[in-house]
Amino acid sequence: MVPIGLRPGVVSRAMTAPTIWVLGDQLDAEGPAFAGHRAGEARVLMVESRHAVERLPFNRERRVLVIGAMRRFADRLRREGWAVDLRQAPTFAAGVRAHCDEHRPDRVVVAHPSSVVSEQNFWLQGMFTATPTAG
Repeated sequence: MVPIGLRPGVVSRAMTAPTIWVLGDQLDAEGPAFAGHRAGEARVLMVESRHAVERLPFNRERRVLVIGAMRRFADRLRREGWAVDLRQAPTFAAGVRAHCDEHRPDRVVVAHPSSVVSEQNFWLQGMFTATPTAG
């Protein structure tokens, strides 16, 4: 559902909107980072980090599947009216920084990374987690 007066995929410029940062293993619009947010009221950020993709313990074909799943999820969210910023960057930190420079969100909401390696990478890059995962 899109609030009255907003086109699907557009966040009102009159408000300072939060950003929901979705990681590649959190492709679920019912996930904890989306709680309390609706299309048109928040922007979704997805970062294809070259550093993270290269570190995945998968063969090339599986890496392509992960990136493809992220892109399909971004397309689905757009069809549902979300404003989605899917960007490629050398690292997560660079992607988030570029997004924040461009869109100036009032806050960035992200679910806790599901793996210890991801969590360690967040801390090494100066990132943070704000929303615990259920379970």
